[in-house]
Amino acid sequence: MRTAPSPVRASSACGDLVVDLEQLQRCFYDSAVEMDQGCDDALRPSIVPGGKLTVDGAIDVYRGGYYARLTEALGAAYEAVWRVLGDEGFFDLCRGFIKSTRSRSYNLSDYGEGFAAFLEEHEYAAEFPFLPELAEFEWILNGLFHAYEHSHVGREELEVVSQADDARLVVGSAVVLLETRYSISKIWELRKSDDKRCRLPSWNEPEHLLVYKLEGQMFVKPLSPANFEIVYRLQQGDSLQTAIACVGQQFPDLDENGIGLLFHDLFGAGVISSARPIG
Repeated sequence: MRTAPSPVRASSACGDLVVDLEQLQRCFYDSAVEMDQGCDDALRPSIVPGGKLTVDGAIDVYRGGYYARLTEALGAAYEAVWRVLGDEGFFDLCRGFIKSTRSRSYNLSDYGEGFAAFLEEHEYAAEFPFLPELAEFEWILNGLFHAYEHSHVGREELEVVSQADDARLVVGSAVVLLETRYSISKIWELRKSDDKRCRLPSWNEPEHLLVYKLEGQMFVKPLSPANFEIVYRLQQGDSLQTAIACVGQQFPDLDENGIGLLFHDLFGAGVISSARPIG
């Protein structure tokens, strides 16, 4: 059976008011979020303030709570951006973002997508050109933190693969490769520093980053361009020997010792989720 939505009836000094629920919610949202003070006149008859609060005061409570909770969510996701801008700058940035971007999930950890794009158009990006990329990096980390952690290659698999001429190595799902224009990992590492006088490190250099999750923790490892390309090719489905051969043509100084150290680190970090010999 299909029924029409029930209206909301609220008592007020002006008498009974019948309002469609969706209309009432829209009006309340506009008052608490879109308006900096007061509330929509159409909403006033539906509000019964508690205690000594006025109607405007009652809306102010919700307005303050809404911005506070979403600012907390943004602060948790974008610690490094907060560290760069400081409290005043970050809270100003958050208020602008919150006013332009609604929360559409019951889970606060979902809030913040689009923050990097918002930063690109903000005046802070002129002073700190790396900020949008830093924000994008932190949002990727936020998603990876909540992602399922893949299984890792066991010792028996490693022994079998080590005897083969070639192998298919699968890079796990909780792994992200990032090429950046700026040295954002150095800035990210300072996010929890207690030293308020700590200066920003040199940031005007590109990076090749391996980001992964291991035992519930997030790790960020800078790679050389050659090693980055090897892992990228494995991620795209190349066999081990194909990846090494192709990258060797691009980077003639690639050597066996460097390759050995790379795979020692990859297996130790749990980056490879499965390995099987070929041929």
